[in-house]
Amino acid sequence: MSEVAEEENPTAVTTIRETVKENIRIARLRHRQDELDNLRITHGDPEDDSINLQTFTKNDVLDIANKIKKQRHASTTDLLKLCHAFLQSIDNINCFVNTTGAVPVIVKEMTGKKTETQMLAIECLCNLSLGSEDTSEKVAQKAGTYLHTFLQSSNESIVRTSLWCLTNLIVAGKKPLKIMISQEIISALINVTLSIHNRNLTDESYVAIELILDHGGVPRPSDIETLCAKWILHQEAPLDLGKTKIVYKLLNLLEFKSNDAIEMDKLVYICFGTLLNLYDVTSSSPPAPSESREFLHQVVLLMRICSNLVALENSYADYIIDNWFRTQSRSLATFFNYFIKQMAATNLSIEEIYWFIGNLMKCQLSDTTLKYVETDEFFAKIQMEV
Repeated sequence: MSEVAEEENPTAVTTIRETVKENIRIARLRHRQDELDNLRITHGDPEDDSINLQTFTKNDVLDIANKIKKQRHASTTDLLKLCHAFLQSIDNINCFVNTTGAVPVIVKEMTGKKTETQMLAIECLCNLSLGSEDTSEKVAQKAGTYLHTFLQSSNESIVRTSLWCLTNLIVAGKKPLKIMISQEIISALINVTLSIHNRNLTDESYVAIELILDHGGVPRPSDIETLCAKWILHQEAPLDLGKTKIVYKLLNLLEFKSNDAIEMDKLVYICFGTLLNLYDVTSSSPPAPSESREFLHQVVLLMRICSNLVALENSYADYIIDNWFRTQSRSLATFFNYFIKQMAATNLSIEEIYWFIGNLMKCQLSDTTLKYVETDEFFAKIQMEV
């Protein structure tokens, strides 16, 4: 029986994670500015344009912080200025956070009744969370539960900015992440994926969940199994790439084992069903070069999942071959050869496919399945060199 996939290089994984975090941060900084500009065009005052061009110093931020703390209120102009100031320098962020009583005023405005004010307050906290781990810890403590609640908003701009803020807090460090986990951020994010039909918002949620898993936000096997039961059992094939990544990371944390056999049965059905769908959809019309990397990334993850599950439970090999190939008169060799050809054409390693094939054929196959493999001329047709 094959073992679970070989461990990844820790140094390489760390480097990739840091690169991903930085790319996400830069992309969202740009996207936030566009979103906020759209709000100004719709709702803002003429002075908003001048704020866009201002450079804010620590003294400017300190003046605003003292002003709003004294008044226990922040105007839309104050919030706009702070949004820009926090993006301009870490010193501005530190100055504001170190002003006792200033952050609670922003949180207070976030919980008000005016949508524009709420949006700008969330934007302030979002940009504030780009500071240090200690700064993000304070934001998580004071605003985390409110941000979770905003994920249920009917206003998609508010949901989106709340997701950005939460993601910043997730990657800021262990302290804010621990707070977010205690506030049940995973349940809040899962609810977005199950209840919101805006693809961009669900994708943002998948990124946030994936980052939580990457940063050890769900350390206990019992917590991971709960997440599997609450999320995976709601999924249907075919999965998209975002969902596939989360399934893979969850199972990797569980070492591909679960005490719930029914759950794992459904997992095999969902994952191999997705793999077969990718084959059916693209075999007649292969993905464009610009899409092939993403397509093959998902194929590799699904191959890994199915290969590990087959290695740990031999009966799944019979289930896969009998259910999707023998009874449907499909050729197993043609199926695997298609993906081998696609991966070779993109200069990707085809070892993942051969590993899966090896695990399937090492299983104790039934007489019916063995007869199908023989009739399919699998070993004669499978392409072993490209």
